[in-house]
Amino acid sequence: MSCKVSFLGLGVMGYPMAGYISKAGHDVTVYNRTKTKAEKWAKEYKGNVADTPMEATKDSDFIFTCVGNDNDLREVTLGEKVRSILIIQQHQQISQENFIKKLKLKDLNF
Repeated sequence: MSCKVSFLGLGVMGYPMAGYISKAGHDVTVYNRTKTKAEKWAKEYKGNVADTPMEATKDSDFIFTCVGNDNDLREVTLGEKVRSILIIQQHQQISQENFIKKLKLKDLNF
C-alpha cells in the first residue's frame, strides 16, 4: 500500500530517512528551508518539492519532521504553516510536553 507522505527537514538525518520512505514506494513530498537541498533530494530520490510546509502537507496521510530544535519545529508546524493533520512524527529531541500542548490548541495530534 502506497501512502502520501510529507517530510519536513532534510538535514543529516532527514535527507536519507525521506529517501528510504521514497524507495519503499511511497509518494513523498519534501520541504526544507534551504530549497536547493530539497531540489537535490528530488533529483536523487523520486519525490516532490514544496515551497512551504502547508503546501508539503496539504494531501498527506503522514507527516514526518526531522528538524534540529524546538524553535525549528514550531516554525514548520504551528501557526498556519501546516494543515490540520492526523499524525506528526518528530525525529529529533524536543521539549515534547510544551509542544504537544500547543499542537492540541490548534487541533493537531502528535
